[in-house]
Amino acid sequence: MKKILIIMLLLLIPIVIGLEECPRFAYPKDIPCVIKSTWDADCLGNFTFYNESGSLVYNTLWENSKPYCQAVYNYSNIGTFCGNSTIEDSCITIQGENDKMIMAITLFLLGINIFTFALPFWVNFSESEAANYVVKRMFWVGSLILLWFNTTLFRQLASDWGLGIDNFLIAYWWIFTFGIFASVLIICYIMVVGAMKLMKEAKLRERMGEYDY
Repeated sequence: MKKILIIMLLLLIPIVIGLEECPRFAYPKDIPCVIKSTWDADCLGNFTFYNESGSLVYNTLWENSKPYCQAVYNYSNIGTFCGNSTIEDSCITIQGENDKMIMAITLFLLGINIFTFALPFWVNFSESEAANYVVKRMFWVGSLILLWFNTTLFRQLASDWGLGIDNFLIAYWWIFTFGIFASVLIICYIMVVGAMKLMKEAKLRERMGEYDY
């Protein structure tokens, strides 16, 4: 067991040695990195990092790196994080490299969501009244599921960007999730009942010699 631990430590040494020093503003690709103290001290103690809302997000240890101390920082979420310790305090801001692209994708998905919901109001998908009735409601079911997906994406982005509203969003997301899936079940029930009624009416008109369905 001791031999295994020694081998693991030896394997980790080159990784730690090869790390760059953490800049004040970094990107996720720059993590992990090394924070170095500005003065010589006894390199003992925790280095604890908090997000902008004061929640603990990461904890590391100071190590001896002559002539100063160093600590490995390995938390790549987006946001500003400040660390407190008995040796030195430090802050690091992790910036999103693809914020604009993520926002563009989010707006694109939201646009598809609106289009999917509105399309059944504009288009008839079949000459059959029953088939048209079913397809339109399937589009609305799909738009609700897509809206749930978009809301889940917004929640993840808010967490990654460190907006500090995670607790509120979790409660909202669960309420929204139950509402969405309840709506989907209701629409599916109405769709089945309505389609069966329209099919019966169509067969009745057919027997009576009316073929305009």
